[in-house]
Amino acid sequence: LHGKTVDGRALVVNLARPKEDRPSGGFGGGNGGGYRGGRGSY
Repeated sequence: LHGKTVDGRALVVNLARPKEDRPSGGFGGGNGGGYRGGRGSY
């Protein structure tokens, strides 16, 4: 159940704002919304 919950959440974030992630940086969309925050630091 844990694995499914995490996957479901990640998918929701990506679909929730695919436009923001895509224009922000093509790489962000491919990696996933969750990772977007970490990448921002770089």
